[in-house]
Amino acid sequence: MPVKKSDLFSADAIFTSGKIVTADDRFSVSQAVAVKNGIIIAVGTNADMTSLSGRYTRKIDLKGATVLPGINDSHCHISDWALSRPPLSLDVLFPVVRSVSDIVQMVAAKTRDLQPGEWVVGEGWDEGYLEECLADPNRKPGKADLDPVSQNNPVFLVEYSGHRAWVNSLAISLAGITHDTPDPVGGRFGRTSTGELTGLLYERGSAVMRAFIPPLVQCTAQKGDH
Repeated sequence: MPVKKSDLFSADAIFTSGKIVTADDRFSVSQAVAVKNGIIIAVGTNADMTSLSGRYTRKIDLKGATVLPGINDSHCHISDWALSRPPLSLDVLFPVVRSVSDIVQMVAAKTRDLQPGEWVVGEGWDEGYLEECLADPNRKPGKADLDPVSQNNPVFLVEYSGHRAWVNSLAISLAGITHDTPDPVGGRFGRTSTGELTGLLYERGSAVMRAFIPPLVQCTAQKGDH
């Protein structure tokens, strides 16, 4: 079959009836996109693609699905993000929570659904938004907040940045961290002026505890441990 001139200029593939996120200055969303030799040659409506369709053009009906520019995914932890969301992990981000008290209540509710010894994990707390910490700049979250509601369940809550973790006394005990345990290289265990452990773990200090978290739960606590 002879090749027509129109075939030389037709698209290799046309994707229609979707949500094409262009990432242009207006961040506009189009309906269809045409591709040739691995390059986007047109973006617009389904009707706009008609003239670019040839005998060898693949036609894909997106049925409302979204298409994103691959170049936007330069550094992304999709699986980690999914594992850090409910129901696998508590969402302790602002404005879901606004205080230490809110987080404590959330942990208490979670422990009621768990067997003794099962871990409570969460991610997102930020003392810059917690009411108690705003009222007193010297106030930090600590094990004393969590212990009354989690005597039977270890708790591991990762800060929004991933560089700190907030834990309870049971978690500290299971990890074998004591008053005399030296700080790990690249991290430290939060302590009071008298040396008592506060329940805050900094940088690699939290990695010590991650070894004691069951594998699936541990996936939710990986953020920031690079």
